[in-house]
Amino acid sequence: WRVASSNPTPEIDSGTDVMPEELEEGMVRPRNVVEKEEDELFKGMTAFVAGASGGTGKEIVEQLVSLGVPVVALVRDKSKVSGALKSDKVTLMEGDVYQYQTLPKAIAGCNVVICATGSR
Repeated sequence: WRVASSNPTPEIDSGTDVMPEELEEGMVRPRNVVEKEEDELFKGMTAFVAGASGGTGKEIVEQLVSLGVPVVALVRDKSKVSGALKSDKVTLMEGDVYQYQTLPKAIAGCNVVICATGSR
């Protein structure tokens, strides 16, 4: 754990896997670190991510997969996917948010909807 500032400050012992309940002012929670209590928040979650093959969408999918969350990823072209989108935790659905008929089937069974689409 490090303080996110230019002022030199002592570091918190990072040798433990216990996260303080509340971070001190100026501290940031490291990426990909989840407390056991927080992990419970993701149980039973299935996330739909529109724009999953874009820069932001890929990052969101990667984070969700690292937390063990099943993802339904809406992409325009399945043949162009890579990285976390090829995980066994990800179901790829080909479609477009501008074509309504592709959405109901893709969103079915999801209890979280994340829109990471850009603008055209």
